[in-house]
Amino acid sequence: MGTAKYDVEQQAAIAWGWEKSGLSQEAWAKKHGITARTLRLYLRRHCPARHWNDEIHAVVLCANQALTAILKTMGTREAPKPAAAPAQGPKSKFNWGD
Repeated sequence: MGTAKYDVEQQAAIAWGWEKSGLSQEAWAKKHGITARTLRLYLRRHCPARHWNDEIHAVVLCANQALTAILKTMGTREAPKPAAAPAQGPKSKFNWGD
């Protein structure tokens, strides 16, 4: 499939329009005569916060799945309650080795 040529404003409009469209990236890209890979490039260029949010979401989801698997191997389905933090006096700016 040939890739259509769009100027910067058109690329941004395509990127922002995808999320509102409800279509898959593949379907939205095809509708605009570009590849899904090109659409993802437009998303990274013109919607950087969205791109990072997706990556953060993926990392958190992966970590959650890993922690859930660990808890299952421990024989429990719920996370243990965190222990109370030990009482500490004021912090010193010096490290006295304690």
